[in-house]
Amino acid sequence: MLKSAVDRIRVSIFRILLISIQHFWLQRLIAIQAEWFDQFGRNEKFNAPLIKRAQVVAGTCIGISRDIQDIEFDLCIVDEASKATATEVLVPIARSHRWILVGDPKQLPPFRDAVSRDSDFLDKYELTQDDIRETLFDRLLRTLSEGCRQMLTIQHRMVAPIGNLVSECFYDGQLKSARTDLDQHLRTVLPQPVTWLTTTKLPNSREQSANSSFHNICEVNVIFLLLKQLNQTAVNAQKKYSVAVLTGYAAQLKILKRNLDSEVNNWQALTVECNTVDAFQGREADIAVYSVTRSNKEGKVGFLRDAERLNVALSRGKVGLLIVGDHSFCRTLSDNPLHRVLDYVEHHPENCALKEAKL
Repeated sequence: MLKSAVDRIRVSIFRILLISIQHFWLQRLIAIQAEWFDQFGRNEKFNAPLIKRAQVVAGTCIGISRDIQDIEFDLCIVDEASKATATEVLVPIARSHRWILVGDPKQLPPFRDAVSRDSDFLDKYELTQDDIRETLFDRLLRTLSEGCRQMLTIQHRMVAPIGNLVSECFYDGQLKSARTDLDQHLRTVLPQPVTWLTTTKLPNSREQSANSSFHNICEVNVIFLLLKQLNQTAVNAQKKYSVAVLTGYAAQLKILKRNLDSEVNNWQALTVECNTVDAFQGREADIAVYSVTRSNKEGKVGFLRDAERLNVALSRGKVGLLIVGDHSFCRTLSDNPLHRVLDYVEHHPENCALKEAKL
């Protein structure tokens, strides 16, 4: 009887303790809920209160405007400002006391839609092509005092041979390269950190039109063979490389993907991405492969006339740059950025190479 009574007392004490603990945590939860409602309100739109408590906020120029109309920032840093339109940049800086705009006016500008290129539209609003083309970043570079402008002259992405080519061809020699760590394993595939494989003497080296775009199957085959060799080199060296295969043409990109996707999973030492130059701006890879694509008797160049697009394409690779295309065709393009690149490659054999492609 005594033992039974003791057991009942123990059970009662346990229940009392359990109720007390539950009551304690219930009170804590109610207090947390009250604090939550006090700071964030009782609706589902919590972005603004959360951002108000944050010291650093990251977002896109337009995305930062959602649900935070009443927030002001002490400092706004806009990256890739040269690729944003004035109206995009004005969204975040209009809410900030100080601004830092970071960009490169020698790379791709903002996308221009068909309306902005229409002469009737420009005449209606008394605009010129220069008015449409100039970004807020360009305007500030032109109008701000020297003390408010600063050029970063040391680049850290590319090894010196690639950086020096980019500097001489696109920045009047103003860029200096911090990296001197050349990858000697690549020499079995790329004779120099900057290598141009010319398709001039290969059969079917000319471009083919595809609707409003162009493709070049000869260059695709050369790139496929090179990547296969590069993978084997990487396996032997027990290394892994990221590779960006870039082109200015959607039709060429389609064929590159179709031919490479079937094999890329078998290249265990490579991570390969095929993309257009425009889509790859702001990104990097160990090795950049640029497919020139264009080659014709008429000397038509299309995108090859755009120094900004070529600058982006050739400055994506960190340790290796491969250009694949008809160098004889490019040599005929006087006063063209690709002609300047070819000239640089031919006059700097110590770290650049021009080789005939083989299939």
